Amino acid sequence: MVLIHKNCDPLVANNKSLPRNSYLVTYQDSKDVKYDIVQAGSFVEVFDNYYDQYGKNSIIKIQWSQGTVNPKSYNYQVRDKKSKK
Repeated sequence: MVLIHKNCDPLVANNKSLPRNSYLVTYQDSKDVKYDIVQAGSFVEVFDNYYDQYGKNSIIKIQWSQGTVNPKSYNYQVRDKKSKK
């Protein structure tokens, strides 16, 4: 699982430039409701990570973001030819 945005505005999840496999996670951390955008292989991976990190009743909602970018090309950086071996 990759954390894309931590404690962000939930409207950030409407960004089409996010990967298709990203989720908006709504959770409670010490009485404050927070929103994270994460990239993960499955819903279960996201749930397990937040359950383990924040506890039993912390997860409020997990939903897909509006991202449309292929996960393999998200944040893809072209390497400089000199750095290739």
